[in-house]
Amino acid sequence: MSVDGVFGFPESVLLTRRARAADLPVLRHLLRGAGVADEVSGELLGSGGVLVLDDVAAPPGQAPLGAVALRLDPSGRRATLCGAAIRTEARRRGLGRRLLADCTAWLQAQGYQQLIAYVRPGSTDSAFLVSCGFSPVEAEEGPPAAHPRVLPERTVGDCRGYARDL
Repeated sequence: MSVDGVFGFPESVLLTRRARAADLPVLRHLLRGAGVADEVSGELLGSGGVLVLDDVAAPPGQAPLGAVALRLDPSGRRATLCGAAIRTEARRRGLGRRLLADCTAWLQAQGYQQLIAYVRPGSTDSAFLVSCGFSPVEAEEGPPAAHPRVLPERTVGDCRGYARDL
């Protein structure tokens, strides 16, 4: 998925791709800012659940512009958004929205039926999710107990689920 000359990157071609093992050091730093613990970033990368947004016109070795970490549940056809982040210098240009749109398109192509995220109610994260087509879900549909590290710096009681059907 690529687009020329968008979001303040006139010479750019943006590409969303699956992360590779070589991306892990940068991903850990980037996703740590989104509340994803380092060991979880590695685990999700190993399961194929991390996508990155690249500027393919950038010099070789340039770090990805952003990343999204997903916990994939093929049996339930649901994916959980564990964290998403855009590099500081690339923020406020629509790249987060672009990355999330590419992420949902990728999940849909893989056969997933729903993407769910857990954030604090009233936060900028919740407003962003709603603006991207997510809807609040009932409290009993909280984060799976089997994956408490999805929200490493937050307690489940502080969070609300937001879902988007794909």
